Amino acid sequence: LGRALRGVRRESVEIFTKVFWPTGTGPNDRGLSRKHIMESVHGSLHRLQTDYLDLYQAHRYDHETPLEETLRAFDDLIRQGKVLYIGVSEWRAEEISAALDIADRMGFDRIVSNQPQYNMLWRVIEPEVIPLCAKEGIGQIVWSPIAQGALTGKYLPGGTHPAGSRATDPGGSSFIGGYLTDGILGRVQHLRPVADEAGLSLAQLAITWVLQNPNVSAAIVGATRPEQVRENVHASGVRLDPALMRRVDEILGPESGRDPARTASPARRPESSGCRLIGPYSTRFSSTRVTWSTPASSNPRQLSPSQVSASLWLPKVSLGTSRDAAGVPSALSNRQLQAMCSRPPPVL
Repeated sequence: LGRALRGVRRESVEIFTKVFWPTGTGPNDRGLSRKHIMESVHGSLHRLQTDYLDLYQAHRYDHETPLEETLRAFDDLIRQGKVLYIGVSEWRAEEISAALDIADRMGFDRIVSNQPQYNMLWRVIEPEVIPLCAKEGIGQIVWSPIAQGALTGKYLPGGTHPAGSRATDPGGSSFIGGYLTDGILGRVQHLRPVADEAGLSLAQLAITWVLQNPNVSAAIVGATRPEQVRENVHASGVRLDPALMRRVDEILGPESGRDPARTASPARRPESSGCRLIGPYSTRFSSTRVTWSTPASSNPRQLSPSQVSASLWLPKVSLGTSRDAAGVPSALSNRQLQAMCSRPPPVL
């Protein structure tokens, strides 16, 4: 990504990355200790060929490091100008609250964002995380709004999974497996009339549903082809009728998980370079991810920025508006694409 951004005006892009998961085999190559945070950010800055990050995120909560140590390290990076803002990913409400209390007492910069899993089937942030974050001014950058593809309707109960889909890919099947039950897939098919009534595809309905939550700042949406990006960006800016939202709740019923205890960081720092995700997933290697954005429109209330996300293991492109979708680089047509759509504009 650093090479790709060479020659691009730095002020015109936003770069995000995370810290927590192992970057090596040593005992200090993981977690949220001061040593790992400092070494990780310097490594990211070197690889990205930049002198600062726009957002630096704690990828999980570290139960083995004092929270004061973690927050002091983050604040020092802000004071040094190496990081502009701090965020977290998959933290519980009590963990976010504790971080805010420490920041207020010690005069540190506060957390500005959380990156949790959130979709129609995985709503564990609603009871506690969202109320706290809405009160404290923290936005949600949610991932998996289409539940790894389970909410697209292409997987049928009792049927054979489509060839070339995530469910048949050895590298991706462990991610989606927990969603591919007949109970869930059957209920997803019952969402088709709701999507038709809204003039949306099932994938668009799933993304639009996520963006109705006023605490959601953006939704990260995976895709395997450029045309999927062009389809998904049409979910941005759509308003769903409250009655339609209630029908979604009624259809999915008990298949929608809401237990906040299902958000859990590892009790101990991981011993290898595997990445264990929360929810119905298992282990998959993951490395540092970064995000960059280009200016989008003169009306930020209605159009989100075009955003491009990349990681060392999976290049991605994100587009925030249907207007931008035509600009998907052809060179990425065979790569996995990722769309990030902003929340809908406020009702005036």
